[in-house]
Amino acid sequence: MTYLTEELIALAGRSADIIPSRAALFARLSLLDWMTCGIAGWNEPLAVKLRQLSEMEGGTGHSTIIAGSRAPARMAALVNGATSHALDYDDTHFAHVGHLSVGIYPAALAIAEQQDLSAADMMTAFLLGAEGAIRVGMALGRAHYNLGFHQTATAGAFGATLAAGRLLGLNDVQMRHALGLCGTRASGMTSQFGSMGKPYNAGIDLFALRAVPATFGALLVPLTYLLARQLGCSPCASLLAAGAILVDGAALVESRLLLTDSALFFPCMLHVACCM
Repeated sequence: MTYLTEELIALAGRSADIIPSRAALFARLSLLDWMTCGIAGWNEPLAVKLRQLSEMEGGTGHSTIIAGSRAPARMAALVNGATSHALDYDDTHFAHVGHLSVGIYPAALAIAEQQDLSAADMMTAFLLGAEGAIRVGMALGRAHYNLGFHQTATAGAFGATLAAGRLLGLNDVQMRHALGLCGTRASGMTSQFGSMGKPYNAGIDLFALRAVPATFGALLVPLTYLLARQLGCSPCASLLAAGAILVDGAALVESRLLLTDSALFFPCMLHVACCM
């Protein structure tokens, strides 16, 4: 797995200039497929419920939700991922043993809008994230799926993390930490097929799937550094603080206590940063 991790990190840092034009075409076609499925699924019961949840929770609308409203990046990725997978007509990659666009594009769009990046940046991030997800899916193999794991979620979460991390400009060390956080949280079961649980896997379940670990795992590193800098720490001390949080974060995400889950930990840190 160490070798695969290094492969994924190298993918995330690949220059857009060396990506073959045929691969870039694939990214555009996947975007069209994802948007079409999202528009078709916007009125499905799960999509309606998640939009209602988004409206109830509120927050700063950095990112677009299918059907026109806006929400924080985390919520937009969840709603768009589940909405676009609600009808289960989205693209499939048989080596990956799952769907790629519905988990990676929602995270990529949410972060790209939050960071004010271009559509080309978003599609490049998706493409490299999809390549990473396929490689993880192939490493897990069809046996992983046959055991009952939803590979769209378990392998796809790594693709979403790569895409989000690239758009955030994470360096190799930060990307390694983000992938590690994702690995401790990615999950999903095929026993949910036929219910709202399957498309929900494209965004999140109780222990956070795909776009949510991608968003939290990628954002936690720079947030910790920036918070330390706002507190007056030197750049070196801020790096140490970020490293200490990441070490502790590994324990947090493995905890069985939901109170110490990083989905709570991250917003708490964000609130402190906003108050500084």
